[in-house]
Amino acid sequence: MKHHLDARLLGVAGFTLVEMLIAITIVLLVVPLAVQGVHTGLAAWERLGQHAEQADWLRSARRVVRQQVGEALPLVEDVQGRGRVVEFSGRRHRLSFVGRMPRGIRPGGVYRQLLQLGSVDDGKVLVMRLRPFEPANGRTASVAGKELVLMRDVAALDLAYFGSADGKGNPGWHNEWIDKPVLPQRVRLTITRSNAGGTPVRMVIPVYAQVGAGA
Repeated sequence: MKHHLDARLLGVAGFTLVEMLIAITIVLLVVPLAVQGVHTGLAAWERLGQHAEQADWLRSARRVVRQQVGEALPLVEDVQGRGRVVEFSGRRHRLSFVGRMPRGIRPGGVYRQLLQLGSVDDGKVLVMRLRPFEPANGRTASVAGKELVLMRDVAALDLAYFGSADGKGNPGWHNEWIDKPVLPQRVRLTITRSNAGGTPVRMVIPVYAQVGAGA
């Protein structure tokens, strides 16, 4: 009985050389496909994470910029050689104005705010620099300034300003808004992302405070 059982086992055990070669070939074909699939899946997850991060940056930047620019303070000062001008200097690629510190950031108070592009090791970022507002009478605030990074991977920033230059004539769009007696009625901000195929993101921000030169 024992001899008969051993003979049966010997008759079915093991693989032939052809079977081994076929198995090895299949493994060699399947493994690269599996590895490629893993890499593809990881790359897809990474792209999805990047898109989500970019969307978060964009939402955050929109919220802060709309809030701060829209609530610019219409502070008017007498400046020698320029007359009565509002504390608002709008250029094609940068904007300086006076407003309150963004909500949730301490300490509060009135700050001169500068919106422009800044440079980092891996590219450009949209930043807002804030320093305590120093009136023309020479008083110096003791609070240190701050810098907020609003958006990363920015290729270009373009600004335009809508309103009447003297506060009386017909309003229109201007590339600059400097030494004016009033604030612009609108600020158009166009951001081109460096990693989004060059598609610009545009928003038009209404400026709520409109006080004339006699205010």
